Amino acid sequence: MGETEKTVTKARKERLWQYIFMQGELRDLQENLSRLENNCYLPAPKVSDGSKKSPGASDRMANATIRYLAYKEKVEPDIERIKAEMAKIEQAVSALPDGLERRVMRLRYLTADEGSRQHIKWPAIAIRIYGDDDQAQLQAVHRIHGNALLNIQLEGSTE
Repeated sequence: MGETEKTVTKARKERLWQYIFMQGELRDLQENLSRLENNCYLPAPKVSDGSKKSPGASDRMANATIRYLAYKEKVEPDIERIKAEMAKIEQAVSALPDGLERRVMRLRYLTADEGSRQHIKWPAIAIRIYGDDDQAQLQAVHRIHGNALLNIQLEGSTE
């Protein structure tokens, strides 16, 4: 593999690697947005300070709505950018002509390990594909991965 191919595959790998982290970031932004939206309907009760005029539920709901709308306006561009990048990566993986390459790429980059929410390790990928993680299966998975990195077309990447 020439120096140019190494640079290209490294850039592709780095871009694919970000998918799981984008997935987590998107989930966090959407959960925060959902929590703030729920507060618009059922704001947390305010503890009375003993004064005769404490803000009523409608004031709390108005304030919660203002916070929600401000946060939504702030994060919507980020949410859309993350979704667009994730879609590009998913489309690039789906466009790989070889089914085994698609499976390895999905397991490695698009599927989080259930326990840790991190990337699935190579031995676990070998077990899921071949039922074993001995050296021959690990080498086969690495070979398939290398071919997939050469074949994948990631639009807009630094290639």
